[in-house]
Amino acid sequence: MLRLPIEYHELMRAVVIYMYGLGAGGAWIAAIASPNTSYDKLDPARADTHIRALLRTASAQIAVVLLLAAALAALITYYMSALFAVIAAIGFISNRLILSRRSTEGRVRDRRQARRVIAVGLTLVFMLAILIAMIFAVQRL
Repeated sequence: MLRLPIEYHELMRAVVIYMYGLGAGGAWIAAIASPNTSYDKLDPARADTHIRALLRTASAQIAVVLLLAAALAALITYYMSALFAVIAAIGFISNRLILSRRSTEGRVRDRRQARRVIAVGLTLVFMLAILIAMIFAVQRL
């Protein structure tokens, strides 16, 4: 077990909490703020394409931030916080896979739209997991 001086421990704790906030904020922007703006400014087909592309790219970046935060949380022995961050990161990776550009048969538009709706729902669910990880980090668990 790695023993850090108390100043470094608290600094890493603050960095972990900041990274969780960064992930939750990015998820909120990708799932809520940007789709509202896209549908206001673009026609529905372009807005749908924009939202899928945004969720696909943002999910990968949020997953990387969460995995880094989980590693730091585990380093300072906040194992419950790290566990929930890894669960959230896996969820964002699944979003990336759901929205991948693979060919679909049949009614392509309906399937793309259904995948986008599922991805937005999963983003909100895993944003809750990020907030739980943040609460565990604040409580030093």
